[in-house]
Amino acid sequence: MKVIISFLLFTFALSEKYNLESLEKGKRGDDFRVWVYFNDKSFTQKIHISKINENLNHKSLNYINTKIQNIRILKGTNFDYFSEKGKDTFFNKEFTVSKLSDRMGMRLEGPKIENIVDTNIKSEGLLKGVIQIPADGNPIIMLSDHGTIGGYPKIGVVISADYDKLVQLSSGSKIKFQEIKLSDAETLFKLYEIETQNLISQI
Repeated sequence: MKVIISFLLFTFALSEKYNLESLEKGKRGDDFRVWVYFNDKSFTQKIHISKINENLNHKSLNYINTKIQNIRILKGTNFDYFSEKGKDTFFNKEFTVSKLSDRMGMRLEGPKIENIVDTNIKSEGLLKGVIQIPADGNPIIMLSDHGTIGGYPKIGVVISADYDKLVQLSSGSKIKFQEIKLSDAETLFKLYEIETQNLISQI
């Protein structure tokens, strides 16, 4: 650090005293050269810096989120469009958050969810948290900036108490879905509201 500060002070002093016109830096190993132009003449100041990185530990961090988030849902209006195998896949297999997710929707990748009726329906209204299954069998969860209508069958909807946890997941995160009853979802939302208000009051 002292060497770096001295170097900066040196160049600053030159610029003040000699009306420094240009400054360049070259590196050969640990040697730095400064070219100073004064009255159409130039001279070179050589600075030797040794062991500047001796005490630095170079480490690489490979972060992989291996935690699986359990997201609770209610059955969707088109739940019966899917085979028993498709329903079993939806509730018992893991899905990965895709890089193609944004504020409109979260795309998931994983085992295909089998549709036995029709992969397209008449456009219906959408709401935040609805899970649509397009023709490729990979779920899409509608988020805050979702469209007003959609034409893919809806297998479920994320409960309000889990929505905030869902939208904080980054690409590569793992998700598993868990079905609960409407009465349980209402109770969980009331508890979530109480917990949220308690946290806000502590700020």
